[in-house]
Amino acid sequence: MNIFINGQQMPFAAGITIAQILDALQIVPASIVVELNEDIIPPEGHHNSLFENDRLEFIRFVGGG
Repeated sequence: MNIFINGQQMPFAAGITIAQILDALQIVPASIVVELNEDIIPPEGHHNSLFENDRLEFIRFVGGG
């Protein structure tokens, strides 16, 4: 199954969840906002299964001045 992450197509097993992808990519969930198909997904939604050609965006906020 293919999932697009920040515009890059990546293969994953069918039924994978956002939480599993974050773990595989070693991304700390508290450090990002997750967008799925242009909708912001709260942390409690990270355990729902994804589907073929879903599009994820991982957005990091960076402080500065």
